[in-house]
Amino acid sequence: MYDVAVVGAGLIGSACAKYLSAKGLRVALLGRSEAQGALGACYDEGRIYRIADPDKVWADLADLSIKEYEAIKDEAGESFYQENGFLAIGDPALEYIRQVEETMAQFGTDAGARGERDRSWRRGRRARGVEGKDYFVYSGKEALEEHFPFLRLPFDEHSWKGIWQPKKAGHLSPRALAKIQAVLAKRNGTDVISRNLEQAEPQDDHWILHLEGSQQVEAQKVVLAAGWMTKWLVPDKSLDITTQMSQAVLFEVTPEAATSLASMPVLILRGPKDPEEFWYILPPIKYPDGRWYLKMGYDGNMLNQRLESKEEALNWMKAKQARPELVSVAQQMAARYFPGVTFTGHVSTIVCITDDTHPNGQGQRRPYIDYLDKGVAVASGGNGWAAKSSDHIGWLASEMLSNSSEWATDPVSKALFPKDRWFDPFPSLYIYIYTIPFCWFWRLFLRKWIALYGNLQLREELLHESLKRDRTIGPGDLQGPWIDVTSAVQCLVEQHSIVVHGSSTSSKADLPGFYNPTPLKLDLELSLYVLYSFKDKLHEVIVDDRESLTMPLRKHLVQGTPRGPFPSANVELLMRRRQLEAEAANSPKSQQKPVLKRRIISAEEALQRAVRRHLFLRLGGERGDVSKREFRLVLLSASAVAVLVGLWACRRS
Repeated sequence: MYDVAVVGAGLIGSACAKYLSAKGLRVALLGRSEAQGALGACYDEGRIYRIADPDKVWADLADLSIKEYEAIKDEAGESFYQENGFLAIGDPALEYIRQVEETMAQFGTDAGARGERDRSWRRGRRARGVEGKDYFVYSGKEALEEHFPFLRLPFDEHSWKGIWQPKKAGHLSPRALAKIQAVLAKRNGTDVISRNLEQAEPQDDHWILHLEGSQQVEAQKVVLAAGWMTKWLVPDKSLDITTQMSQAVLFEVTPEAATSLASMPVLILRGPKDPEEFWYILPPIKYPDGRWYLKMGYDGNMLNQRLESKEEALNWMKAKQARPELVSVAQQMAARYFPGVTFTGHVSTIVCITDDTHPNGQGQRRPYIDYLDKGVAVASGGNGWAAKSSDHIGWLASEMLSNSSEWATDPVSKALFPKDRWFDPFPSLYIYIYTIPFCWFWRLFLRKWIALYGNLQLREELLHESLKRDRTIGPGDLQGPWIDVTSAVQCLVEQHSIVVHGSSTSSKADLPGFYNPTPLKLDLELSLYVLYSFKDKLHEVIVDDRESLTMPLRKHLVQGTPRGPFPSANVELLMRRRQLEAEAANSPKSQQKPVLKRRIISAEEALQRAVRRHLFLRLGGERGDVSKREFRLVLLSASAVAVLVGLWACRRS
């Protein structure tokens, strides 16, 4: 039996297997090779690697992986990358250029704290992208065309700005990198099994994986790292991953043109026009057919679309043909961007599929690394950007699987996954794990939502004020005590929804992760309040302790500002208070009935009463509880066992 079975022999899966087997674990790497007809996105010769990224987290992931490139090359004895530099170019009014510049501006100052795995950081040396300046900024069309003479910028409707990262950037061969990582994993002891997974069968303490050809593999843990196929491997699980087509056009150039463009950096171009100004471009690269191709990959949305079914995705990959309209636009733009380059006229296309995760509150898409179920994890969500960062993503997944007690403690991982768990495991209902805030409004501003359980009645002095509904009721306005059950509510999500049945004998204190915060106040009404987001809109709901809860529902939608916790007990409390005030105003003091004072009991006596009441309820014979006869039988058996043990002890002495 294997310790871990890695499903998917692509970039992330092979890296994960390499690091797991290096820890001495028994690992199986499952998946077809390219020669056996695998339809992976990694079977290409040209992908961009760079640190300059609009998202600082992706920049850190790339930096940590790029630092390992030389070690991987030396260990394998084979190169897979070429350093050419990187140029981000486009309209400075767009967020992309601004965010790339901001990332690079802060990147140099943060380079000394890149995480536990950064070797130079462990030696105490500051690691910078280049000695001196990390990047260069060029403003204006003339400055860009002067410094990069092979390039022409045909659009004059907007201004131009470029950010050039001359070092630690260029292009890599994902085909070669995946092969090298698999070889290194095998060298570490990984068993490479070139068969696809057909079915996973759970057992009590392990998994049985049924492969092609009636072969079986048993493993204690399984990690799904099959790229775009990951979504279709777990149809009964809710993976927040969408699959979208990706297309690129290859223009053959003459060997002389390839030599003249040897110093050309890789490009990402962003402008207001889609598709004319949404491209990533690589210098001429020699492909397996012996031809030199300049690659133009489309990075927009107009000519790409989602692939909603597995059949649709498979047909797209098997066809291996980009859309004709994209090829036409690419031919026009290649002639305009590179007028001095000699093209032979031979054109080819490459298609693949990106596995895109749901964007967070800042619109950023992050990798999906988490446990889905007992013994089953996922390492996917490359979003079309993971080739350059696959080594560190695979390392993160290996840490999760092999060191679950203390992992993801380095600064990069904390920035990548700031919550208690990894990427949001529930795709449509986001109830974020977050500590109790010092300011309720600050939490709402940050869009961090909460679930509260307990005595949610308002303090009496705030009852009249709450009727105005001019502000959100916060935790500080409640009588309490209450507990934060956000993470417990998360665990109730099944198939995009939560359903908790209520009855006269049930209590939400019996739910996993809940408990009664007022066990000595048996007549106190408890409530559950949840503020959540569904389809990017705020919803809130409050239910009594024994009331059913179903969410999401349209009636929970917040119109304007959330009201906050306001249980039905508040209305009763307000009515009782008004009645007392009316009686006090209309009745003379002499006619007022004397107030009966309740005897104050100690905490020990209150606890004894609660225990006696609990035992009485247990002896009541409710459905699912122990009957009187069963209780007496167990008590009698326990007494007999105690007597026998006592006699045996006396005889021994």
